Amino acid sequence: MKNLLTLLFILVAVPSIKAETKPSSFIVFDQVATHRGDKQLYKNWDFQTRLATNPDAPTDWLAPETPFFDEGLYQFRVEVLRMERPLDSPLHIQFGWWNFPKDPVIRHIASPGIILTDLQPPSPGKPWVYEAVGTVRSLDGQHMYYGKGPNADKKAVDWDWRRAFGPNTAYTLVNPRDNDFDADHDGKITEAEYPDIEVRCIVTIHGPGSPVYESTAAREGGLAPSGGFVRRTIDTMIVAPWLKTVGDLDGDGQPDVVVGGAQAGGLVAYHNEGLHWRRQVVDSVRTFSTDGEVADLNGDGRPDIVAITHHPGAVVWYRATAEGFVTEEVLSETWHDVEVADLDGDGRLDLVGRNQKEWPAGDDNGNRLHLSWQRRDGDRLFWEETHLPCPPGEGLAAADLDRDGDVDLVVNGRWYENLGRRRFAERVYAREADWSHPNTSLAVGDVDGNGRLDIVVSPSELAGGRYKIAWFEAPKNRRQPGWRVHVVVPDVETVCHFVGLADFDGDGQPDVVYAEMTQGADDDEVKVMFNRGKITKAGLADDWQPFLVSVDGSHSMRVFDADGDGRPDLFGANWRANGRDEHVKLWLNRLASRALTLGR
Repeated sequence: MKNLLTLLFILVAVPSIKAETKPSSFIVFDQVATHRGDKQLYKNWDFQTRLATNPDAPTDWLAPETPFFDEGLYQFRVEVLRMERPLDSPLHIQFGWWNFPKDPVIRHIASPGIILTDLQPPSPGKPWVYEAVGTVRSLDGQHMYYGKGPNADKKAVDWDWRRAFGPNTAYTLVNPRDNDFDADHDGKITEAEYPDIEVRCIVTIHGPGSPVYESTAAREGGLAPSGGFVRRTIDTMIVAPWLKTVGDLDGDGQPDVVVGGAQAGGLVAYHNEGLHWRRQVVDSVRTFSTDGEVADLNGDGRPDIVAITHHPGAVVWYRATAEGFVTEEVLSETWHDVEVADLDGDGRLDLVGRNQKEWPAGDDNGNRLHLSWQRRDGDRLFWEETHLPCPPGEGLAAADLDRDGDVDLVVNGRWYENLGRRRFAERVYAREADWSHPNTSLAVGDVDGNGRLDIVVSPSELAGGRYKIAWFEAPKNRRQPGWRVHVVVPDVETVCHFVGLADFDGDGQPDVVYAEMTQGADDDEVKVMFNRGKITKAGLADDWQPFLVSVDGSHSMRVFDADGDGRPDLFGANWRANGRDEHVKLWLNRLASRALTLGR
């Protein structure tokens, strides 16, 4: 993001770039649109500010001097500079062109809209920023229409969009989506009913060879030039995005993401529409803590959201309905981790949570597991809570560790075998000499390919400490104390608040990924440790090859296939508002598969 912002500053600072220099990036327009709330909007409740395009822009983008834009990217940047007061209505912002010179038919082309919801007035000098990046050619079939006449609202498929750039043809459309602004029913829009708003809109086109084009690598089906990961920003408006989770909220087969802000921004669901993320505010009032899950709690076929709130701490169920989400508080307790699973085998999902050692709530320093059992009384759903003692610390995972058909629980150094009937037995997988750090992030998976689930552990707190990242090899008898320890990273700062397992390079062996939080010493690394170990009679001979994904860092990342290409991607954000980058991002996996070179 730092390099991208630097590039944007350079681009904006240069007033014009001659076409004959064949620039790799070109600002089409950069203007501020202002609307006064005491002036009536148009009858269709939107307003338009026509903007003069760059006078040096070519009028015919098919000309030989601009061939690179045929495969370029557009970048639409919106900065909400000023607002008189909060705006409850979703705000729809687009850029576009119409009324083309020497064209007898009025036609219209526009970008996909950016939807901003629950907007708050920005702090002076700190505008809300939103960006959308997409392929230029993706505009062709979706957002090109005739404006008037018998073909109005039909797609203008016979026209090439690149001929649209003429003098004074660009505009910014700012449209409040909820149109009930006439609160006193006098037929007029007043300043009291619609706030003044000032937004800056910058449109840049980037051709092959430009830093943005090469780093974004948005060419459909292409690989990033580095053969690495491509970073995409989903949102910049969540302040302190602590909560991150993933799940298919709308049942379309594509995983969606959910983010909650600990300071501002609310709980927001981002619906995956082919890597265009439709923003839905689930809760604009509460602030949110460090964990949440997507799961159909009541079995009605609609995925719900379970979220841990912040100040006050609570576990909240956002029950999905046909009309939206209905809020129900499960319990009023401070948790750090939450998992959702059918723990007692009754066919209903239960909750298990844990607080943490370093910032305890009362006497709860992560030394107990909170089990909330789902119960039914007719149509009424309620929860019964029991507790299970555990060593102080943080970190929680749920998995069928012993492969006996029920869900077990994993914490720092211990796992709890599910014996049925709400009973658990404590088992020790880590001897004190092999793992003593109480604050952990955990991942469960078959590291060595022997069919048994192993445990990966990273040190998650506090800044300034040093420890290791390790995995513990599950023996045939999982109840055996003291599993064999393997070191993945021998020395890291104890700020690795995420560790995960996934086969990132397609060679059939799961790799380890971890991320450092913002409070650690720079750089805040996100790294994949490629599993290059050979399987021997004695087991896996550890060989871990580091690959740097990013220096942006992250907190509580998630691993999932965001773009449906069969490769695991990364989703995350740093956790606090400290003047550093805490934007919500994806890192899309563009690694070439090693399976091809290995003959698999």
